[in-house]
Amino acid sequence: MRLLKGVNKFIGYGISCICLLMLCADSSAQSEISSILKTEKSVWETSAKDLAAQFPGKKLFQWVDSSQTGLRYYADAGPDKITFAGLPVCEAIFTFNKDKIVKIYLSLFNRGDAARMEKPDYNELLKKLNGALDKLSGKKPGKETIAVVGDKRIYCRRWHCKDYEFELKWSDNGLAGLNFLAEFITLNILPATPGSDSLKIDKGLSKKVLAGRVKTNDAGDRYLEIPMVDQGNKGYCVAAVAERVLKYYGSRMDQHMLAELTNMPEGGGADLIDIEKAAADCASKVDVKYSKLYYNDDMFNFVNFNRMITMYNMEAGKAGMPLITIDKYLKTSEGRTLYDLSGITSAMNSDIYKKVRLKDNINFKKFQRDVSGNINAGIPLLWAVKLGIIKEKELPQPPGMHMRLIIGCNDKDKTIIYSDTWGAGHEYKKMNWEDAWTMTTFVGLFTPRLEK
Repeated sequence: MRLLKGVNKFIGYGISCICLLMLCADSSAQSEISSILKTEKSVWETSAKDLAAQFPGKKLFQWVDSSQTGLRYYADAGPDKITFAGLPVCEAIFTFNKDKIVKIYLSLFNRGDAARMEKPDYNELLKKLNGALDKLSGKKPGKETIAVVGDKRIYCRRWHCKDYEFELKWSDNGLAGLNFLAEFITLNILPATPGSDSLKIDKGLSKKVLAGRVKTNDAGDRYLEIPMVDQGNKGYCVAAVAERVLKYYGSRMDQHMLAELTNMPEGGGADLIDIEKAAADCASKVDVKYSKLYYNDDMFNFVNFNRMITMYNMEAGKAGMPLITIDKYLKTSEGRTLYDLSGITSAMNSDIYKKVRLKDNINFKKFQRDVSGNINAGIPLLWAVKLGIIKEKELPQPPGMHMRLIIGCNDKDKTIIYSDTWGAGHEYKKMNWEDAWTMTTFVGLFTPRLEK
């Protein structure tokens, strides 16, 4: 029995925010990205300081992560806006190596940030972009390529210049009229090198290579360095986590492609069944193997739900704490009577729920072995959790489902090391095993099929 379907779904981080993408921008507030391609200094010699100097008085960028390897612009973050060839940009990421730009990524449209776009406006935007890229490069693009993944088509054009390469990608459902759905339009600006297949992972991966990526420090941490991806307001926590793992494996697949390939709804609404299905779908579309290691459905299977509530009330009674009367949380929606799981979660005492969860000692020990073993093998773990059941410092969260990455562990202080897809400050966090287990609903893996 699916307890949550049809009522308010658990949510991930943030609230969906819709911005309308217009084909013309407010010239008084815009900062033109393409201007950095025309400077005397090569774009690939541009430092973070140089980049900021191109836009004096503008607060456009935030670091992607604490290692300061990328600057991110997000259209909804403030009043100052970025354009490319006069067209609004939803998101821009400048990637640095040794404080020099090595890649520029622009999202010109994606349905997660900009809602729907009518087909004439979509075609007009593509026409304007193609014309702008012809003009900037001084030449016509190479042959258009199509990547077919399942029933989805991703189109790509490349303009090869002396100093850089433009890689324009776009996708839609190919239908017309009211059935038309534009998915995304993105532009990568790269050094002048032959293009690679962005859907494939690194063919040089092996068990030895992955195990060699494990880092250690004096505190006893064993961890993996996973590229940060900020999911923004789109609610694509699964797609953002999947993008991070695929980048770690050498792919250039991004969350917008993954959201399209898996028909992921924008806005953050997700329950455990949605999250697990989305993880499996992401893996099925790309060159990785998906494995489900653990699945806790005590909020989604009626029999297990009742058993969990009974055990909770037994422990609460022993401790003199209020019991959970589930009939108080019945709600009727669309002609069906269902439980308000957010309300039940909010009413629970975290220490009592932890005692209930730790009674499942067999799966708890397996969880520890799975984490430790895979981290030692250089493989991060997909980790779905119930936010709100364990109080996290400096992280006010309503009850909700969310996917994270487990990137390490420490046997000395008995902690896991994990990361959220929320940008700088969220790439390296710790939690003790008991708290981590208490909030765990699902653990899985994406592993390369090329391992030997």
